[in-house]
Amino acid sequence: MPPDDDTISISDDEDAIYISDDEDGFQTQLSLEPLSIHDTIVLSDDEDNELGYRSDVEELTKECYNDRILRAKISGSPPTVTGQRSSAPEHASTGSRIRNLPPWYPFVECSTHELDNDIELRVGETVELKRGVQVPSGEHHSGDFLRIKHIIRNLETDDVTLRGQRFRRTKYLGQIFDWKLNEVVMVLNIDEDDPRPDLVQGMEDVEAREVVRKRDLVITNEEYPRLSFRENPRLKIGRAANPRQHVFNHEKLVCRWVEVSSWRTRAARHTRGQKAYGGVLRRIYCTEADQINKPLNPKLGLSAGSPRSPIDLENQDVQFTSSSPRKRAPRRSPSIELLNQAESPPKRRRAAFGRKNRYLFADGFHGAGGASRGAKMAGLRVVWGFDKESLPCEAYKPNFPRAKSFQVGAADFPPPFLNPQCSCVDIFHLSPPCCFFSPAHTVAGVNDQDNHDALFTVGPLLRKCKPRIAILEQTYGLLEHHRDNFRRLAHDIISAGYNFRYRKVNFAEYGLPQRRKRLIIIAARDGIPLPPFPERTHGYSGTGLKRFTSVYSALEPLRTNPRKWDPYHEPESKKPLNKPPYDARNSLLPGCITGGGGQNFHYSGKRGFTVREYSLLQGFPMFHEFAGNNTAAMLQVGNAFPPVVASKFFEQCAKTLEDFDNGLINAHDGSMVEELPEVRQVTLPRRRSTAEAKREKPNEAPFYRLSPPGRHAALRHAIEPARPRRAARVTDARALRQQQLTRREIIDLTD
Repeated sequence: MPPDDDTISISDDEDAIYISDDEDGFQTQLSLEPLSIHDTIVLSDDEDNELGYRSDVEELTKECYNDRILRAKISGSPPTVTGQRSSAPEHASTGSRIRNLPPWYPFVECSTHELDNDIELRVGETVELKRGVQVPSGEHHSGDFLRIKHIIRNLETDDVTLRGQRFRRTKYLGQIFDWKLNEVVMVLNIDEDDPRPDLVQGMEDVEAREVVRKRDLVITNEEYPRLSFRENPRLKIGRAANPRQHVFNHEKLVCRWVEVSSWRTRAARHTRGQKAYGGVLRRIYCTEADQINKPLNPKLGLSAGSPRSPIDLENQDVQFTSSSPRKRAPRRSPSIELLNQAESPPKRRRAAFGRKNRYLFADGFHGAGGASRGAKMAGLRVVWGFDKESLPCEAYKPNFPRAKSFQVGAADFPPPFLNPQCSCVDIFHLSPPCCFFSPAHTVAGVNDQDNHDALFTVGPLLRKCKPRIAILEQTYGLLEHHRDNFRRLAHDIISAGYNFRYRKVNFAEYGLPQRRKRLIIIAARDGIPLPPFPERTHGYSGTGLKRFTSVYSALEPLRTNPRKWDPYHEPESKKPLNKPPYDARNSLLPGCITGGGGQNFHYSGKRGFTVREYSLLQGFPMFHEFAGNNTAAMLQVGNAFPPVVASKFFEQCAKTLEDFDNGLINAHDGSMVEELPEVRQVTLPRRRSTAEAKREKPNEAPFYRLSPPGRHAALRHAIEPARPRRAARVTDARALRQQQLTRREIIDLTD
């Protein structure tokens, strides 16, 4: 069926159908007969010859016309087309058509459908599908499940198609989730060039004959085992020959997670051998959960870490102590009464993203400080970092003198002398060694086992430090060639209480003068909105983006502001080469920068790059310091997270936190807050005359002050009465000194 704002009116003439859209204000009349798959529809801009065929009019098949209707609704313009006649209709292939379009003749939408075995299917029900592959007999296996959103019938063939979201058992998704009986995951495949919501474009079409049976499915954001068959007091499986098989085939299913796989285009998703280059693993949002367990306020997005959420007594990580001091309840009602207090968002920490109060940043496996440099460029406050090597710690200290650098392994962090409250930060960056998972790693190394084990310290670090947002930078080989290790890492992240999104990113699209492909993971703690990836800033001509940063542009600081006596920039000491030169003004680096430099050389072809030149090509500023000889410094440069790229990701994370703390976005999905709380009109006190003020007693004289500014403009004009604060008079010098020491707040963790 078309959307609610569309209307289809059929006139007395059976050959004419009018398609109208009130919002867009256009109407198209089509001469419509029963169409086959090869029939064409012509849309013309010529008002005099609206239905005639012309040589300069594009021919569209029925599928292409449906695509054009959807694009017209998205863009808000009529679905008219001008241009040259094309020999092959646009988007004629199955892989490039838009999915899940509203049904069009000969397809109609139905509310029910009866199967051959007298099972009646309705919209909103869940069905179990046939298994796609053969499995050994005697084992517990099943097909996927489908929550029916649309029942579509073909009037020409009488075939019925079920459209809805697909669900899969957790044990079929590898080591990502715990294998619990009758726990399922919503599986969505989306295209980035499709602007529709994930739940809409992620629906799949399944033939009705693929249905095995109806099932009971609950979509919830509650913790396991809430709302599962384990809480059913009427569960009777005593007479069943195989109780587990009975539960497997007939009892309630529960979905608590969503797995999203994303492709750049629709064509890429249908290309043979093409894999998803990104995705999301997250909990079910409260707005997506079934009505049986929705909280009183669906906008709050309460999670397991929220003070108002149920407490899981089996969770060992639950802390029953509050980190914030208790405040005594006010004795009077506020001056403003909220009419819909159940709809008001919870109180959040006010963001002051300025120089005096910035978000705290920590750097794990910091190396020479590439990520920390990017954090400073993004306006964050670097407080600490750790690395187990001595030279990286030696290079880190002069670059960030106000931050603590701990020379300790990831498994031993935090050290026992560090205050646990000091380890809690807003944004935490982690870059475990990636040599073992790199596609270039073809020969076994001495440190392979240590590098492999370092990846699985991420989960324990998240549990200990509890950052609001964490960012991981790894080689893309972890996603493409070491899929099992990636699933284990994903399990560690979600088990620590985080949702995350991941993507294979080309750093050249963010201003780096090299094709450096990396896997970026952005994780957000439950109750914190998941930040999106920043928009690409650089690209090819015609895309509307900045042109790619060339090698010549990246090396400009050496020409305009060279350093004197730089031990890492001695071009005359480089070994002479005889390579073909290349145009540095219009070229990226020939290869990716590694710990040994990679297969790169100076654009003159006569020598290699110096360490300082490599650092500029890696996005470091000119003044950044390194430690050790040229070989050690080159290793620090090659293993760094490029600061010019890292700053863009950290800026996006800080913006998400700032918007959330200021109440501009919701916690559960990061969407904009739409409604404002209703506020009653406040009657301001009448200004008293001087005679009235003298007649009042001093202790009864009311004193008014403006309340702190809220997140809405209406709250900023509220007046709340308060008693005047009188500081106690201290005459003793020793008591005055003690009072000053008591009020002092130690903010800097490094002092």
